[in-house]
Amino acid sequence: DAERVTAALRSAGVLAPESVTLVNAQATRANFRSALDNITNAMGEDDLLLVFFSGHGEKVENMTTERDGSAETIEMYDAALFDYELAEMFEGIDARTLLVIDACFAGGFDNVIDQHVDRMGIFSSDEDTLSLVASGEKSGGYISHIFRQALEGGADMNGDRTVQAGELGEYMRREFYRMVLEEPLSTDAEDFRDMQTPGWQHIIVDRGGDGMPHQQVLMNLGIGASEQIA
Repeated sequence: DAERVTAALRSAGVLAPESVTLVNAQATRANFRSALDNITNAMGEDDLLLVFFSGHGEKVENMTTERDGSAETIEMYDAALFDYELAEMFEGIDARTLLVIDACFAGGFDNVIDQHVDRMGIFSSDEDTLSLVASGEKSGGYISHIFRQALEGGADMNGDRTVQAGELGEYMRREFYRMVLEEPLSTDAEDFRDMQTPGWQHIIVDRGGDGMPHQQVLMNLGIGASEQIA
């Protein structure tokens, strides 16, 4: 999924030279932190920071970082990265930011979006819900597949060769529910008491209230675009 997203950005002509794609054994906590530091140091004021993750996520109980006593993770190659840890890594980042997570319990990372303006999050499920694999689409999950289509031009809904935050959110929601309209994505949910119940997967699009306005341009499509994505 990460390699396909990278290829879509490169084809659109918006991938920054400093961009880093970490897969499999490369995707360690240390490598991610180093790449994030290098990228943010190199970014210009018109650039967009995109952090995309496709993989496993977990819900960890008996935590004191949140009121419900649980925290969410994305599973890196060597160890888990908690939602509050990613929020801390993002504390000093003022750039426009798009965080896309296709993993179980992904919605728990909304705290990263809500701590600063000009941030947008796209998450594959609520923070208490498992995310399903989109095997028929040859993708890790439904969000990965749809997001790649968005970058390939699908999210340019008015045909002006730009993708606005509102357009991206609408495209992701519309395509997700178009795929699952006939048969909702039944999955398992897990509450903060570590109890599992039947649930349903829904996409989460978080613009931090009005922190990321609908009309905010996230990317200019086409070779030679001055605004880049790192």
